[in-house]
Amino acid sequence: MAPVVQIQSILYGNSLSEIWRFVRSLRPMVEHARREGLLEAALVRVGDCSPTPRCSEADLADLRSAVGDISLTYQFFDANLMTARGHNTLAEEADAEHLLVINPDTYASPALLSHLLRAMAEPSVGIAEARQIPVEHPKAYDPVTGETSWASTCCVLIRTSAVRAVGGFDPEYFPLYCDDVDFAWRVRLAGFRVLHVPRAAIFHDKRITSHGMIDHSETEQYHSTLAGLMLARRYSRPDIEQQITGWITNHGEVAQRRALGDFRDRDRDGTTPDPLAGGGQVAEFVDGAYARHRF
Repeated sequence: MAPVVQIQSILYGNSLSEIWRFVRSLRPMVEHARREGLLEAALVRVGDCSPTPRCSEADLADLRSAVGDISLTYQFFDANLMTARGHNTLAEEADAEHLLVINPDTYASPALLSHLLRAMAEPSVGIAEARQIPVEHPKAYDPVTGETSWASTCCVLIRTSAVRAVGGFDPEYFPLYCDDVDFAWRVRLAGFRVLHVPRAAIFHDKRITSHGMIDHSETEQYHSTLAGLMLARRYSRPDIEQQITGWITNHGEVAQRRALGDFRDRDRDGTTPDPLAGGGQVAEFVDGAYARHRF
């Protein structure tokens, strides 16, 4: 029998037009997978971490009309759980075989879910990742098998049993950034494979600078820097920790220096992660990234 998929997304301050764009792409995607005989049913769960609800009851009625017979539930958390805890909360009671974790600032191609479900046909696959467009992630993957170091939760199909096997995302040390890197490495350590599926395309609405680079906010700089230090500590790479510390000391922005200060405070308090047994088997640190890059 074809599987059931829970599609889940976390909002934070997203505009109603952005939410509409995201939701509109779900019905064609689900219908395509059903026609292909790859999907039994899908349900959509949206969690809202915004300071105030982004959707009124009237908005939700319109959104539910847009997805047709697909169940859509909306949960206002009334707190900023951030992505790791937010997705864990939505996944807690999921009885679907797979979870499609997806950003709300996206638009999925109609065949996206079909390609990801085909990749998950082999039981050893724990995570199947979509290809982001127009700015593709540069990390490397095997062109034949699709094997890759980690998978971006911009859009990934995850086997629910893999989520249960590793206890979900880690909100204590990776609440917002690198939660997907840590999660994928722990999934691989648990014996599952992580695949990139280039035919499964999703539009991701990134902010681009005039130089053609992705624009990173101070919040992103802070959380990504702190997460990088936490990864180096958890996966037993004191050399990487020293490299990050040295670079921030000599070249870091204000937000990055604040992250380093907070990491040192947590280190003194004993609230940094313990080294993960066997973590060195799956962790990849290459030129400041968490995988070899293609470009």
